[in-house]
Amino acid sequence: MNRPAILLLAAAIVAADQWAKQIVLRGFAIGESRPVIHGLLDLTYVRNTGGAFGILPQGTQLLSLAAIAAAAAIVYYLVRAQPPYPARLALGLALPLGGSLGNLIDRVRLHYVVDYLDVYVGSHHWPVFNIADAAICTGVALLAWRFWSAPAPASAQPIAMTAEEK
Repeated sequence: MNRPAILLLAAAIVAADQWAKQIVLRGFAIGESRPVIHGLLDLTYVRNTGGAFGILPQGTQLLSLAAIAAAAAIVYYLVRAQPPYPARLALGLALPLGGSLGNLIDRVRLHYVVDYLDVYVGSHHWPVFNIADAAICTGVALLAWRFWSAPAPASAQPIAMTAEEK
């Protein structure tokens, strides 16, 4: 993939995320829940003033700065690295870029993030999240997979011991 394709995918993530959030803001009361797949997925409107699926404490300014830093780091990498980018790397960059910007828009505009995807099995619920959160997590997982599965550079390869050193 090339830079414009990565940026277009990131913009599509932002657009889908903001579109879904507008549907929730206009059609749900806070805390209202509607089943989508009974016993697995509900749409539930939650205002998240923290981060990481609501697990981290409140801190809109700090989380906004973290989102800006993440987006800037990804753009910096895109400017410095030479395309074409392998698919896993390209997705690993585009998804967190779009996700961090999608949640940043909420934090700046609303001072909280609109979450609405409520995944559960029985009474066991995953923290409510949104498209931006899913994109960030998926992208980070792809980046981790890419970097952990890539061969080590020659300079990082262990040097074989000579007979005298053994």
